Amino acid sequence: MKKSIQPYVLRFISSNTLLSIKRRYYTCARFFKRGVPKLEIFIKVDDPYSFLLVQALPTLEKKYRVTITARVIINSDPVMFPELTMWNKHSINDAMHLANVYHLHFPCSTTEITHQARSVFTASCAVQQKIDEGASWTGIAELLLAYWKGDHIDASSSIDEAALEKRFEAHLHQLSSNGHYLPATIFYDGEWYWGVDRLDHLERRLIDEGYGIQPNPQIGFNKTYASLLQPLNFTQEKEKYSEPLTLFWSARSPYSYIALLQAVKLTTHYGIPIEVKPVLPMMMRGLYVPPKKAIYIFLDTKREAQKLGINYVFLADPLGEGVERC
Repeated sequence: MKKSIQPYVLRFISSNTLLSIKRRYYTCARFFKRGVPKLEIFIKVDDPYSFLLVQALPTLEKKYRVTITARVIINSDPVMFPELTMWNKHSINDAMHLANVYHLHFPCSTTEITHQARSVFTASCAVQQKIDEGASWTGIAELLLAYWKGDHIDASSSIDEAALEKRFEAHLHQLSSNGHYLPATIFYDGEWYWGVDRLDHLERRLIDEGYGIQPNPQIGFNKTYASLLQPLNFTQEKEKYSEPLTLFWSARSPYSYIALLQAVKLTTHYGIPIEVKPVLPMMMRGLYVPPKKAIYIFLDTKREAQKLGINYVFLADPLGEGVERC
């Protein structure tokens, strides 16, 4: 019974109708309060995506009528990161790529990260202090750049470290209670936006709600897929491009659905082979997937699929024999 109803429940949860109702509620509430959109940012000093996001905030302030508040966190829920070492290594490589796409700064390579826990805490105190003092986002980004370059950072001698540590924990609790688990996230009226490559969804929403400062503002943070399927001039022997694109694919992951379709388009367009390597879902490997993580991934996949023109309606939840047959 549960499995037969579940696809319809999930379809309703991710429906544009429900999303529109939620947004109208928040818009009406803001109208009566005569307020502007309030973006709540959660950042982590040693998280590369946070560094990139802070660099993007001045652009958002110039383009939209918003107020931005930031909260520093220092810890992460280990349940959310079952392979933290691998995650950290990948996130640095990914951040380097994103920095290049959006012309942001990221000076490190994975071999240069030698920061210790104490330096993370000290830098976190210094960043939170700058935020409390009302420093510009450019100034805060410069402080984060110093951290990532390995420069020595001193927090003010007047700060209460014990009090700040409690605040960092309170910020993490607020992040979790509002339904998320990642740093470098923006919370705006019931919806989450992670990192610079989800800012296009936030920009589109702000534009639709009429918060652009200039007439007809254009979305700027939409370059992640902008060059996909563009003409490519091969300057070397074609044989060197015969290496397959390898896709590690989980039947249970919503991201895998759109990733497979995009990978097929990519390899067809460029004339390269694709090799799909199925992997067992986390739950079949004895790993727990918390509900807040699952629901964010589910809703995020829906908006990404909609952006890419991919049909995303009913959701199956294959485990056991269903996955094995895939």
